[in-house]
Amino acid sequence: MRLADFEQHTLRLAAAVVPASRFCVYRVGRDLQPYGHVVLGGDTRWVEPYMREFRQYDPIHPRYFENTTRSVFRLDDATCAPEQLEKYRLGFQARMGVSYKAEVFMRDPSGHIIAGLRISRGDSFGEFDGDAVAKLEALAPVLTAALHTALRDDALVGMHASLTEREREVLHWIAEGVPNKLICQRLDLALPTVKCHVKKVLQKFGARSRAELIAKLYRRSLS
Repeated sequence: MRLADFEQHTLRLAAAVVPASRFCVYRVGRDLQPYGHVVLGGDTRWVEPYMREFRQYDPIHPRYFENTTRSVFRLDDATCAPEQLEKYRLGFQARMGVSYKAEVFMRDPSGHIIAGLRISRGDSFGEFDGDAVAKLEALAPVLTAALHTALRDDALVGMHASLTEREREVLHWIAEGVPNKLICQRLDLALPTVKCHVKKVLQKFGARSRAELIAKLYRRSLS
């Protein structure tokens, strides 16, 4: 799965699980700033004013929740100053016809927020109740696992250029954590042949071990 596929699948899945007015998925940089917003249906008119003026007032901005272990938050979970919350609600949300928001954060293996799913509701939908929050909490680990796969697959595509077709197949199984003996079975190759391919893949990427290669893949996926 590529990242673009992940984004669209995430938006459609969220819409099927929790009714709302708007669904948006985005990445989060190392500075904890959201970027790359993708909106279900493509209506992105709100993105420019949010990024230009109101992002700094966002009460459920990733910076407030980086050091937590939870994944799902509503506006009621905001810890910012009341005047900041009021400015965001009146200056931005009201103009956009939004009354309620829920955020699902996706994290890397170290716990850092790397993406988010924002779900917005108008008055007619009402607040996100306990049932809606429970559904989003159940969805969060599924989305996180899918995001990790998409980032890894995008990184793999970037690494494929210097590999032979067989080396690409071997790299795929290395990235999946599959040992050499199982790669033999899946590719119908002899063990010495698989070991030779693994060695060449490691050499081409300057890695001394499988673990180092996977670490390189992970770093590329976040860059």
